[in-house]
Amino acid sequence: ISPGISKTSMLGCFATNSDIPLIAELEYGFLHCSCPVLAITGTNGKTTTVEMLTHILSLCGKKVMSAGNIGIPLSEVSGKSGNLDYVIAEVSSFQLEESKHFAPLAAGIINITDDHMDRYDGISGYARAKFNILQNIYFPEKIVLGKTVYDKYWEKYAPKNLRNKKPLTVENNSSREPNSDFYTNKDGYIYKQERGTLLFEKILDTQLLRLNGQHNFENLMIALAMSQIVGINIHNAKDALFSFCPGSHRQEIIAVAEGIRYVNDSKATNPDALLNALRRFGEKKQQNIILIAGGRDKNMCFSETRSLVAQYVKRVFVIGESRTKLTKEWADFVLCTQTASFISAIDGAMEIASSGDTLLLSPGCASQDMFVDYVERGEIFSKEIKRRLG
Repeated sequence: ISPGISKTSMLGCFATNSDIPLIAELEYGFLHCSCPVLAITGTNGKTTTVEMLTHILSLCGKKVMSAGNIGIPLSEVSGKSGNLDYVIAEVSSFQLEESKHFAPLAAGIINITDDHMDRYDGISGYARAKFNILQNIYFPEKIVLGKTVYDKYWEKYAPKNLRNKKPLTVENNSSREPNSDFYTNKDGYIYKQERGTLLFEKILDTQLLRLNGQHNFENLMIALAMSQIVGINIHNAKDALFSFCPGSHRQEIIAVAEGIRYVNDSKATNPDALLNALRRFGEKKQQNIILIAGGRDKNMCFSETRSLVAQYVKRVFVIGESRTKLTKEWADFVLCTQTASFISAIDGAMEIASSGDTLLLSPGCASQDMFVDYVERGEIFSKEIKRRLG
């Protein structure tokens, strides 16, 4: 069954009620894979973390391919896996729903925030699906979690045989005494703690990387921890990161003209991703962001975005199915203009932008109401901006 077809849909019910065994595409691919699989899930940052881990292992001499939610199905890559050391799988909650025997060598859960509430019975159902990635892992040292995932969800949803044990954890922007295997604080360095000791090693200055945004440091630490699990020397893994460049459509600065930054963050398909973009590009002393937002909202809650929108955004152009919902959410503290088309939103935003502003496409919503996917949305935005700027 395709991950895009829920069990409660017409096709999903037909498949479930038939006499034919039902298997997830992820599991089908895994059962035909000839090499170990490393799996990563989370609400945000999955693709970047998979790309990062693939980059590290490749530069450290391993034969690897990425697969899954990143774009190439695991069932396609499995046919080539006999010549590989590892397949690195980006895994979505949808893919995990019908996976019973999926057993990666190691797995990471980066974060769990509000998303896909049109498919699940609240955040608990969503978190339960995410934790299916761990159901066939029997050693805590093969698991890496973001600290917030460990704090909020481990005792509820971890496999019963592991709940009284601690997996590897990473902690981003720690403001207290850290209690994680990897952590970063406000000095911009990544630290590694030796388990069972109070010894911390400073291993990486994030300011030397091409990776931007505080949220990406959590992704980076997950990738480092996964590298360590498969025996890569931590300093070799660190050195590989200096040449890593994140992919398109993720807080991508596509142009700077007349003092205006133009940013393609089409990959922001939920409120938490939108918040990350506002934190990165917002100026504390002024409302400097002209925001294009909206799309298919998946029944998500946007209340947590209010304070940062009020603080950083001076105008919103709202598009797609969620434009009325988002206007009601933000209209009390920022001028919201609903537009019937994506192009008119771009035109309106460019018309009022001035030096010092950031024109930011960070929809906070899925794209399928107007586009094939977030990639098409981002490519159209980039093309239209560059055409208008000459």
